[in-house]
Amino acid sequence: MALRPPADYPARLVRDKEVIVLRSGVRLDADVIMAADRLTVIARAGSRVDNIDLEAARKAGVTVFLAVSRSLPHQSRSWTR
Repeated sequence: MALRPPADYPARLVRDKEVIVLRSGVRLDADVIMAADRLTVIARAGSRVDNIDLEAARKAGVTVFLAVSRSLPHQSRSWTR
């Protein structure tokens, strides 16, 4: 996805997805999270989740998973439902 897509593009893109994997530069706000009615997991590759609306994910019952390093899976953190 482009770093600055049209405003409605992220919501259209995730509509039927169960998992979203993202890096920095893409913001998952409440509108996008709520548009993904089958969403169960958001996986964030990187060190922070400041681009994800954690409260909206919690309300939607979505687990947010932070993968700090792909070579060190024990250094991951998740925010569960």
